[in-house]
Amino acid sequence: MVDTGNKVAVEEGRVALESLRFGCIRLMEIASSVLVRTMPTERKLELSKQIWALAQCADALGKRLPGLRSSEDAVASTPGYVAFTDAICSLQNPDLEYAALTHLAYPDLRDAVLTHRAQVPSAADELTVECLEQVLERLDAVPTERQERPACLGTLGDLLTGCGGVVGEDPGPPPDRRSALPEIPIRPGRDAALREAGPDEEASDGTRASFLHESIFRVELCAAEICAVLLAHHPEAPWGLRHDLAKQVRDEARHYELFAERMRELGVSEGRYPIVFDVWDKFVMGRTLPERLIIEQRIGEGIGLDGAVKAFRVLREEGDYKTLMIFDYVVADEITHVGNGNRWLRRLIGSDEGLERLDREVRERLAAHGRPVDNQKAINVNDRELAGFTDREIAELQRTWERERALAQAQKAGGQEAAKGA
Repeated sequence: MVDTGNKVAVEEGRVALESLRFGCIRLMEIASSVLVRTMPTERKLELSKQIWALAQCADALGKRLPGLRSSEDAVASTPGYVAFTDAICSLQNPDLEYAALTHLAYPDLRDAVLTHRAQVPSAADELTVECLEQVLERLDAVPTERQERPACLGTLGDLLTGCGGVVGEDPGPPPDRRSALPEIPIRPGRDAALREAGPDEEASDGTRASFLHESIFRVELCAAEICAVLLAHHPEAPWGLRHDLAKQVRDEARHYELFAERMRELGVSEGRYPIVFDVWDKFVMGRTLPERLIIEQRIGEGIGLDGAVKAFRVLREEGDYKTLMIFDYVVADEITHVGNGNRWLRRLIGSDEGLERLDREVRERLAAHGRPVDNQKAINVNDRELAGFTDREIAELQRTWERERALAQAQKAGGQEAAKGA
């Protein structure tokens, strides 16, 4: 090794980037776990930005690694740093974990990036300098509280100092670490001001504002939390899938923000109506990563594409062009989400036939447990095609919709005849 003074040569630079990437991914997992369990909605929205920023940082570092004689999936971290992040997970309190992120973990990550940036020989390694500059720019979305750490964090700060931070000494092989979310909770955290609807209570009274209220809590917030679960609970998932899910966490939170702002313009604030959890309750019935992706991406968001056709027509007929514009952008995002789900499911399962078989099994299990898939809306063929459904899948969806529509019409006619007879 040549003497580079206070500069780093290729091997040291590679190991440092691998460690920084591990830190970004690990903190993304912990932030995702906190998002699912924390109660304040505003904190969930803040965490969505942090999760996406950390994912972008990890992605940029991973793309630089092959140029430094390393694989994009390489992981390097010291046992001490793994112990530090495990200790955060062991707190088992989302408020304390968030404090540990903002007071200890995020500042340490930023300091490590800045330190390594100062050590990289700019003329010899322009690409790494550009990569680290991108990482620092993304970290602007990550809060760093540098005042004295709260007493409730105990000796976590000493543990961090003792391990030398995210870039410590003697990195080892890919580390085993404590799961950021060992078990998927029965329900996600919710603001204390929110109330769940009773068995015979509706979450909407038919007005536009109440529809938006139902949407932000039933669909958008739950979707952000579901994607965060997949990030925190499935560290074995391919990085490309995790990157897509981190983007979706932010997309769904942004949809919440857009719809909530429009809802307030219409005179309704959060908590005006009760909330429901049927989207979440379907999701927790998934047993594996592919099953959970099917329930959220193919079934849940796929039905959303079908419902969009009627929503567009109603909004246009009523002249609510502001809500229509927001909804149009939201649906464009959802097409991407469904498409990502289809693409990754085919890669994980290995064939269209295997995916179709598992899709049927999941639908049958949902129905057997009293949560059948709603097939009452006409199939949105164009958007389903854009989202990666095959012609055969769309044809099967069409047959199911026609069969269930005919059954519903027959039941309605029978009820009308019974009423006449009475």
